[in-house]
Amino acid sequence: MGSALYQNLFRGKKKDTDTRENWSENPIPEKDKVNHPQYAKAMSMIKKYNNFEAKDDGGLGSMTQSQKNAQKNKFFKDSIQTPSITYNNQSYSLQSLISD
Repeated sequence: MGSALYQNLFRGKKKDTDTRENWSENPIPEKDKVNHPQYAKAMSMIKKYNNFEAKDDGGLGSMTQSQKNAQKNKFFKDSIQTPSITYNNQSYSLQSLISD
């Protein structure tokens, strides 16, 4: 995967075995993005990510900025980056459908 967030989160930690198409090098045309059946889901998830509010799971009443960022990054990975879609018989990350 080519996103800066992905590179920052996983650089040097594990080998990239993702076989999906690199959407940053081979993007889906904007017209095709809008017509894709998963487009609404992708846009909904990015809205949720942009408005993400971290929750204090420990019940201590305060969280560090690092803990909040970790929750937000996990949400991004689990909800936007990891789900796969198919476009022209190629597998892409759901992230590839997000409009520019």
